[in-house]
Amino acid sequence: MKAWVSASSTLKSRTPGRYDARNAFDGNPATAWVEGAPGTKDARLSVFLDERVQLHGIVLWPGYAKSLTTFHDNAIPGRLSLDLSEGGEEPTPLRLDELYYRLEVVSRRGQPRRCASVAKDPVNLSPRLMLSTALGAVQAFQLSLEALPTDMHRPRYADLALSEWTPLFRIVDEEHEEFVEVPSPLTSPLREISKLLLDYGPERTSHPERLPLAPEARLDSFFDMSLPDLPDWAREALHADFRKHKAEPSQDALTQFGNAVSGHFFNRFVTVQSLADKGYRLIGGPYVLRREVPRAKSHVAEYAFVFPVLTLNAAFQVTKVELKTSGLQGENCERSLP
Repeated sequence: MKAWVSASSTLKSRTPGRYDARNAFDGNPATAWVEGAPGTKDARLSVFLDERVQLHGIVLWPGYAKSLTTFHDNAIPGRLSLDLSEGGEEPTPLRLDELYYRLEVVSRRGQPRRCASVAKDPVNLSPRLMLSTALGAVQAFQLSLEALPTDMHRPRYADLALSEWTPLFRIVDEEHEEFVEVPSPLTSPLREISKLLLDYGPERTSHPERLPLAPEARLDSFFDMSLPDLPDWAREALHADFRKHKAEPSQDALTQFGNAVSGHFFNRFVTVQSLADKGYRLIGGPYVLRREVPRAKSHVAEYAFVFPVLTLNAAFQVTKVELKTSGLQGENCERSLP
């Protein structure tokens, strides 16, 4: 199979190829594609293949992930969209989930505390994994990226960077109208984690017990989990969302997870964090809880974010399932990764 890669723009450098689009596909997160037209809100990477494939996910290393310094100094993707095409046909636009990062509180004299910068925290260098069974057969795809707004991150350089983008797919056998498995392009631990989620995903509501639990794992009811930073209105909204997805307090925790929580690890970007004890932490897409607060002449939206978290041991067994908030206090801090 052959692939052609192009970018909307590329930052010029004295070193040939230093910021080229192909850097986003070389398997090395220490290299990056960097756009050459910052501020246009039109940064794109395009891939065209010489045959159709069945796309079922993507992996991203957002930003310039060579180091915490290069990551913090460059513009970082915040919103993404993916255009899919079978080749020669009108592309199908697909809005992807937002990317979330660990933020830091900025406190200035005379101003309220707020999260106004991405933290120099190793979790921000973690890959993001998005799996889906609904992306379909494609021959061309285009990833569009929009930088985090400057009220969340004001980088030293305005050029948007992406270190790695790995499409996950099976080849479509045109003659026999079936799919041909190809070796995973991922290395450990992403290879094992993506397999764990893909094996569990299709049966997660009817067979939640298929979640690979470690012998010492203990799951608590999601209705009883302690979230001390979560206001009462948000807790009620969270529990209402559980019930909407057929989870009830009387059910065991595995059933609750399969019905109401596991979906946040599919069709959403999952942050895959490596832990010091050789385990892994998977931070799923958040519950975004919202209410309207009346003011003198209008209503103001108030938000709370709750992230589901799976902790895995070195054998890729689940040891813990949690719900977590950012733990930070200040304006805009609820959006931070825990």
